[in-house]
Amino acid sequence: MNPGTEAAEPAGGCAVLIATNEQGKKVLVVEGISPRGPLENVEAGQLVEALFDYLEQARRTIGAQAVVIPDDSRAFAAQTNNIFVNSHLRKSYGRKPKMPLMPSKETYFNYLEVTYRCVVVRP
Repeated sequence: MNPGTEAAEPAGGCAVLIATNEQGKKVLVVEGISPRGPLENVEAGQLVEALFDYLEQARRTIGAQAVVIPDDSRAFAAQTNNIFVNSHLRKSYGRKPKMPLMPSKETYFNYLEVTYRCVVVRP
């Protein structure tokens, strides 16, 4: 929060994994989006979209094909634990095409394989 000022603080955190899609291309998987504290000064959608825009730059830098989020009911909590972020993700990406990824030991979150069905948020 307060970007560019001495009072700047992280707006929250998340985990970003590098997975592989069925064509063998790298994909960034974003999970556990956790805003810091209540979302008083910023709307959840703005925070999430700013995160995805930032990760789009990282995607290009490492040559990955897409940025995705888990979208499988078994891995529901892998997206976020925040109801406002969840609402934004469902409204904005709930009907987007799924991208199956190749499971690996690095793609587990809370003992669940999160790459079974993922939704592309930045191609």
